[in-house]
Amino acid sequence: MPGTSVAGLLLRLVVSLGFVVVLMAVLARVARGRVGRGGRRAPGGQYQLQVLSRQQIGKNASVLLVRAGDKGLLLGVTEHSVSLIQETEVPPLEEPAPAPAQVTGASVLQRARELTVRRA
Repeated sequence: MPGTSVAGLLLRLVVSLGFVVVLMAVLARVARGRVGRGGRRAPGGQYQLQVLSRQQIGKNASVLLVRAGDKGLLLGVTEHSVSLIQETEVPPLEEPAPAPAQVTGASVLQRARELTVRRA
């Protein structure tokens, strides 16, 4: 191509590539904002999903009971798919149990004596 310098072509390439990268970043941000907008989130911004129980029923198949917010979902899981079997009611989340009292060596020894002493 007579009349076009290599520097001009290189500049055009860099500007075009920069435009494409910026466009991709903007589209990714818009898509990320729209995904999950209708779902319930915990106060910390995280989704409330918790696997309550899992039962293996074959080599590559299992059944899961999952808490999703305030609903229970019974899911069938195979190597290639996840299927909703039934929606169930689950009890509300329990508050975390208080930390157990600190165990000392003397209390462990006393408990061992109570368990091992023969009573007449």
